Amino acid sequence: MTRIRNLSPRRLIPWAIGILALVVASAALTSTSQSSVTRARLERDLPRTFSNLYVQQAALLGHKGVSAKSMHTQAQCDKGGPKVADRGAGADWICYVSWRDPNVDETLMPGKFEVSAHSNNCYTAGGPSKLVGLLTITDKHGRDVPNPVFEFDGCFDPHGSNEPTGVNLEPTKSSPTGPAALSIATGTLHPDVRGVVRPTLSCAPGQEGCGGSVVARLDGKRVGTATYALAPDSKGAVEIELPRGATGSRLVLAVTPVIGDTVRPAFTVRIAPR
Repeated sequence: MTRIRNLSPRRLIPWAIGILALVVASAALTSTSQSSVTRARLERDLPRTFSNLYVQQAALLGHKGVSAKSMHTQAQCDKGGPKVADRGAGADWICYVSWRDPNVDETLMPGKFEVSAHSNNCYTAGGPSKLVGLLTITDKHGRDVPNPVFEFDGCFDPHGSNEPTGVNLEPTKSSPTGPAALSIATGTLHPDVRGVVRPTLSCAPGQEGCGGSVVARLDGKRVGTATYALAPDSKGAVEIELPRGATGSRLVLAVTPVIGDTVRPAFTVRIAPR
């Protein structure tokens, strides 16, 4: 007669956890394999969405000769590197994008866009500031306005073509060998209630990145010092607290690089009246 031995809950826990892990992994694989988020659909929709928004940016800047048709935008996308299937939602999509614009140096193409794809067939994308600009831009009337292509959303047809596009844009050139250079966005800064302004800094691609200090002078009078440290091909900001009662409209930011270089030794920005 076969004897049946009762297993204690303690002995059952590892077995149950193992079964649960297998079920979750199987469900995840099934979900990814059936996902409508694919490389081909992103490569078709991203250029369309980006081109339409880029035309809006060109109109704000007063740039002529830019239309969605004239841009000939293309994209090449990859999810998670060569060992990951190019299908499924996730924040690990990278798309290289190229387009034509007489106002942009074509040698900077293609731009590397970070894409977060969602399970609802939509996505959020953001490109390099050296090509698409910063969060805010100065329009043709001198006003600071939101940049339509700094970060944007798009959605694609889940039943659209999934045939490979054949686009190949990934750069083959070697990594930059020279030092990275810092630049500071010019425009109008608006002090907050404490009198703090936050100039936007950008570090170009290059070795080691950008690091150093910024000395701020308001209409010739020194009002503050800040330090910065940025990775290559990244952006950030520094805080400058203007003294209470300080007046002036021209803030000169003198840069002293310790790591990397600077595009120029000083940058001038405008300060909005408080």
